Amino acid sequence: MTVAWKYRTFWRRFWAGYVDALVFVPLGVLDYFIWQHSTSIPLRALWFAIYSASFPAYSILTQGLFGQTLGKRVLGVRVVDVSGRALTMMQALRREAINLPFVFWSFNAGLALVGRGENPHQLEQAEVGAAAWLGFGLFALELLTTLTNSKRRALHDFIAGSVVVRTRVVDDTDSDETYVEETENGPAVAIATGQFACLECGRPVNFGASQCTSCDQMFDYQNGQAIRRRMA
Repeated sequence: MTVAWKYRTFWRRFWAGYVDALVFVPLGVLDYFIWQHSTSIPLRALWFAIYSASFPAYSILTQGLFGQTLGKRVLGVRVVDVSGRALTMMQALRREAINLPFVFWSFNAGLALVGRGENPHQLEQAEVGAAAWLGFGLFALELLTTLTNSKRRALHDFIAGSVVVRTRVVDDTDSDETYVEETENGPAVAIATGQFACLECGRPVNFGASQCTSCDQMFDYQNGQAIRRRMA
């Protein structure tokens, strides 16, 4: 299975997760301080609600507003609609929806401990184990989905109608390799005379060619225009 350059984002998304984790280090330090030094149950409950909602809110808002978390920005990838348009806030919410049941479960279970004056991060091992197995199963399903389609869309991308693309793509129309910025409607590559932009990946294709050499998209021609070849 050939994966077009702009969709080769798996490892970039992986490392982007670690960069996003670093963003929350200060919040983790504050969390530790509160549980060590505060005994007020209302304050602990309020803080636990804020802490539990922080990462889902961060993910939804940054991707809904900018198409990127800070980690994705650093690693050079962006989430867009499958059509290439900017991601909407509703799509960003749907992308995160698959994780929200775990967030709600963890919050409800932890809040019961807060009410008893205990640390909500110390859930019973049996409860944590059940959630961990469910989480592992979901991760495996996401991984399987990502690696079995040409656009590297995970399960949450299919739910949201989204796809992750590189924000910079290679433009090899010149003798030296250069890079050009990705736009909302696809990569802004230079198209020379006698070429057209591939209808799938946006890379230059010589007019008259039957196939894109970058993503293997097949073409026919109608009224002087390239169209996707219909498979029998």
